Amino acid sequence: MALQGDGNGIVTIPLWTATGDFSISGFFEHTVDTEIFLGYNSAGNEYIGQINNNTISIQVGAGTASIPLVPNGEDIPFTLSRTGSTVSYDFNNGEVTGSFTSASTFRLDRFLTYNNGALKYQRKLSGVWAMVGDAGGTRTYDMEGSGTTLVDTTSAQNGTLSGFTTGGFTAPAESITITSVVDDQFRKRDANNQAIFTISGDIVGTATTVEVNVGGTGWVELDASPTTTYSGDVTVTNEQDVEVRFSNLTNVTAIALRLKAAFVIAAWGQSNEQGAGVNNQTVTIGSGKPTPAMYVQGVFSTLTDPTGYHGFTPRGSMWARISQLYSDAGIPIGLGNVAEGGSTIDSWKIIGQNYSRITQFANAVGGLSLAVSVIGETDSANGTETSVFKSKYLDVATALNSTYGVDVFATYFPVGTSTGTAPNVAKIRAAYDELIAENLIIKDGGDLSVIDISSGLDPLNDNLHLRLDADITTGANIRYAAFNFVESTLNFTVTGLSSTTRTVKYIDWVNDVILKTEVTSFDVSGNATASLNVAASTVIVAGYLGSNPPTTGTGIYGVTV
Repeated sequence: MALQGDGNGIVTIPLWTATGDFSISGFFEHTVDTEIFLGYNSAGNEYIGQINNNTISIQVGAGTASIPLVPNGEDIPFTLSRTGSTVSYDFNNGEVTGSFTSASTFRLDRFLTYNNGALKYQRKLSGVWAMVGDAGGTRTYDMEGSGTTLVDTTSAQNGTLSGFTTGGFTAPAESITITSVVDDQFRKRDANNQAIFTISGDIVGTATTVEVNVGGTGWVELDASPTTTYSGDVTVTNEQDVEVRFSNLTNVTAIALRLKAAFVIAAWGQSNEQGAGVNNQTVTIGSGKPTPAMYVQGVFSTLTDPTGYHGFTPRGSMWARISQLYSDAGIPIGLGNVAEGGSTIDSWKIIGQNYSRITQFANAVGGLSLAVSVIGETDSANGTETSVFKSKYLDVATALNSTYGVDVFATYFPVGTSTGTAPNVAKIRAAYDELIAENLIIKDGGDLSVIDISSGLDPLNDNLHLRLDADITTGANIRYAAFNFVESTLNFTVTGLSSTTRTVKYIDWVNDVILKTEVTSFDVSGNATASLNVAASTVIVAGYLGSNPPTTGTGIYGVTV
């Protein structure tokens, strides 16, 4: 609200007088027009106003000042004061300052005009105006009032509005805002791909009720008794926009875009998880597909590189590419990439700062759907023993599973000359293999060591990170496939056996990938069943091995179910 001049109306106040020291402050709208916003009705030499060419004009009796003030604008603050005979001024918080000399009496009794109605003001006076004078006393006028009285909140020297045709106190434009959520905010989805969000905010004006429209499904009541605020819960399915409005003024609206009931992923580990590519990777959202989102240090946004918790250059990540695959599949994801470059498994102990980033993220989004990691490069370079790495990794995985009910997908890091000697790399590789084999809560998150990151292959490689766009894409494809494998079974029969066990190798025939080598038990008829972490309907060739492998029974084909 404000006091709006219209070129007709004036505000009369009891005469205010300063024969000595005084001060006046307030807010006004400045333009190129010649108008007076505060003055004395009986004379033309006591006023504050504006004249053409962006100039402020002040006259205190015989003393005057013409002050250039650019640019034009609303709610410009000013202070005018006198000590002794020096009159000082400050406009727009120090933009223009100065002083002049005048010991004359300063009298004021009109807002929006001076000198018997000459040069009436047609702009806005806003905020609180304070006037302190030795004879006139102290007054505090609130320009955000209503009706026909300008209230002096200090001394009850109220003013009276008269003559207005279109101006006077202006009501603020009705508005509604959403403060409880932001665009791209997400929460963990439930089994129905839904999540509940509290939608609340502020109201200016009077709303009979507040209505909400979730994803274009239609307007329904959100808050039956709003005041200056409103609140209510909505259920979001997958990804939907949420819009609110006044029921009685349906053009007064606000909207939060792309709220998500998301598949929530916490990514932890070190720089290859954080993102170390030469180029930022991009995400292209197909028609009708969800927009991936991320949460970085308390801020929700559309997922885009860099996704990491800390600024990191270069910073292209697998997560832009992985999120593209999820989006293409119609799955809204919410990522918290809290990885720390150069960190060791010891630095992720559950009482430490790194692990707390996971919990902070999970608390902000209502839990986790999946936890994944790329870690071990530094441990490999340091020569960390297999048993030590296993124990500390299992501590993290157990805590995540116990707290959030999630499995942890352990992705094996890319191997280069900077990740340690071959024996040291083998120690960490063995730790991963044993963790996955021995713990149901730890899954195979894919093997990035199949990607050649040697500098001899490309000068942009650094023998440590996935740096090239093609390698980042390959790594993303490997990991996405691992995250979305399901545990399937293969039933097969080997002839020529009688109640025995053999070591059997299982191979994905189409992709030529060795999936598992394990000791398998056969019944008296030579039948066996294997559990494999692959998609259903995968063609498998199974062959049993021994110290002197026979040919009978090798190369048995089957299809997982």
